[in-house]
Amino acid sequence: MDHFSALLHLSHDLERVSLNRNPEGRRELARDARNSGADIDVEDDLALLFGRCHITFEMAREFHNADLEILDLTDGIKLCNGPGPTVSRALFEPPGNPYLAMVVQCSLLAATHDITSLARHSARAFEREQVRVSVGRQIQRALSAENARGTLAAIDEQTTWFDWRAMLVSIASRLGLGDPDTAVRETIPFNIFEVLMVLLASVQRFPEERVLLIDTTRAACVLVAWTHYILGLSVLVRRVVGGQTITDMFGDGREQVIIDLHPKLPEQCKDSAALWCRDGTQLFRTTDLRANNINGSYRAPATGWGARYLQHYARSAYIDGERLVREGMMLSAAFAWKFCSRLLIAFDVSPEVDDANNFMPYNVDGCYILEAILFLFGVEEISDEEFETIQTYVNHLCGGTLLDTSIPPGMLSNTGIIQSDWEILRSACFEISVLIYAFAHVDNLNECIGLSIVEMVIPESHFKRLLTTWEIGSPLKVTALSCLDIMSKAITGDRRDPDFHQMSLISKHGWSVFLSSMTENDPGSVRKGAVTVLPGTPCLVDVYKHRILEDGTGSPDESGGILSSGSGSQLSSACLNAISLDLPDIEEKDDSFVVSRGYVDNHSSMVTEKYRTGYSELYAAQWFSQNTTKCPHACNEQDTVSLPPGCIPIYGFGDFLPLSLEGQVFIYQTAGNKHARWRALLAIANIKDPKGNNGKDRTYHPVLLKTDETCLQCAVNEAVAYPMTPCFLVL
Repeated sequence: MDHFSALLHLSHDLERVSLNRNPEGRRELARDARNSGADIDVEDDLALLFGRCHITFEMAREFHNADLEILDLTDGIKLCNGPGPTVSRALFEPPGNPYLAMVVQCSLLAATHDITSLARHSARAFEREQVRVSVGRQIQRALSAENARGTLAAIDEQTTWFDWRAMLVSIASRLGLGDPDTAVRETIPFNIFEVLMVLLASVQRFPEERVLLIDTTRAACVLVAWTHYILGLSVLVRRVVGGQTITDMFGDGREQVIIDLHPKLPEQCKDSAALWCRDGTQLFRTTDLRANNINGSYRAPATGWGARYLQHYARSAYIDGERLVREGMMLSAAFAWKFCSRLLIAFDVSPEVDDANNFMPYNVDGCYILEAILFLFGVEEISDEEFETIQTYVNHLCGGTLLDTSIPPGMLSNTGIIQSDWEILRSACFEISVLIYAFAHVDNLNECIGLSIVEMVIPESHFKRLLTTWEIGSPLKVTALSCLDIMSKAITGDRRDPDFHQMSLISKHGWSVFLSSMTENDPGSVRKGAVTVLPGTPCLVDVYKHRILEDGTGSPDESGGILSSGSGSQLSSACLNAISLDLPDIEEKDDSFVVSRGYVDNHSSMVTEKYRTGYSELYAAQWFSQNTTKCPHACNEQDTVSLPPGCIPIYGFGDFLPLSLEGQVFIYQTAGNKHARWRALLAIANIKDPKGNNGKDRTYHPVLLKTDETCLQCAVNEAVAYPMTPCFLVL
């Protein structure tokens, strides 16, 4: 057996000993890892692949200084951001343990490579390594790609706080690679990835005797981050520019890793790696010259996403990027403002129903749209001149679809693009406008600075499909869950269309997006159609999941509400329909928590009614409501009003109220009880109107939610004047 093979045998035996644990401690570690989606045996296997190297003191300190941030989400479920079971295990091991080295290296690789692809290639590398070190011995075990995926995903979400992209961009800038965004997307060829885990350990153990030579056309940034910033090796990068060899040195002393970065390798050459002695003896060279790349993750910071997207287009079209980004920002803003001014909520979602009374305008505050534009383009403000240009572009948009729009006057001269490039720019601005709409509904945009989303085109959503065929100027029907759909696909990159009607939270890569109804706030203070985006993964008693669902088994009260006398009766602000919130039912299903909340109603019949629901049903029920208009009068809890004709107070929460009775306004007496107000919205959502359109049932009805800024008399007057009947007023 040669020296190199003997070294591998010895390193594996030593590492096996270090991974042994007492049975009780190992069972506890295994349970915690399994609850977070990881696998303790896979952690051991990955530690054998990556743990033979030592990481730098600076990198170890960065990870040891990480704190676990825990945010109470709802019903005992928390958002955990930071070191979870897998990372914590590595941090609490003695210094120099293989787990921390594994976690740090896998964190970089998971941040820059597609996790499924990385898991598959890691399993292949582990299998080949087992064969290589098991000469004359039985192979110990195989690494499952599926289990490896779960563990790598757990490491990724538990270390998302570390900004690997900033490091990679800094390396790209130092190397002068032109487009940093392109450089940091490059992934490591598999044949190089496979051998680095062995060769890098040899260089670390014999730094004065060994040198690693890598010939490649790509992934210089990731390779430098891995070999120098994580492992502390001195790295020399050589590349030929204009016939001259340019060198960049990372670290002090003699180079231990040399990366020859070629613009293009000769046909007979492939990406490869070789281990050499300083005396010129070659110890090892890759024999597998198939340069299959591990797929990339293709995620980028959400801040400045629109600017980078347009810069990428500008470079490909050889256009002045700064001018193009400025014009593209204004065109994207014009697209968003144009269609946001035509949004409608349809009470009857059937496409053949076009009755004007069937719609309720849906207004997106211009301040939210502006905040989303500033966020997505990474700018602090829009000048008065730019606002004027945006308005000019908005006025230019008339007739046809957004993707049929002709180029606005002046844009040709402002950007230098040619007519044939206009269609590409227009499509890019269309994509950005969809994101502007979605981010305008994120109610905590200031907390999303570290958010990463899909780098290029966002997977198609239902709203985007509607917008593609939307005729400019016509109404655009929008659904309650459109923003959850867009934001979840932007974060996860998932192209499938999950059933959002029973889903209230989705989490991936250490970030979660969830419905605004998951807060404990009064429905009048919850922003309709909004979502919240926060770092962290849902956790309940050390069990991590990536979805929150509801079981869809609501139990409406079929007993019917009690209709009080109408015209002339006195209505007060007192709450006559008190509701309490029962303890939630939470179950686990695959990768989801299934949550059911119970609203308990004790009314005069002495029968306790409990309505079980979930956050998405609450969200949908609030969608058809709007707050009453602020009035100048003082609001007093002791106020009473005499009801005009057609107004009927309701006592109780009958979910199948007989609307065949004559009534223009139905009033729920729920003032001051937020749970009762949510319960009223659920009851209204369950009402079926037998009169409907053309004999069809109308499923939804307009609802006015009284706020503290509206007096009782003005709230009743507004409900009576509402153009569509029946109208519901929730006090």
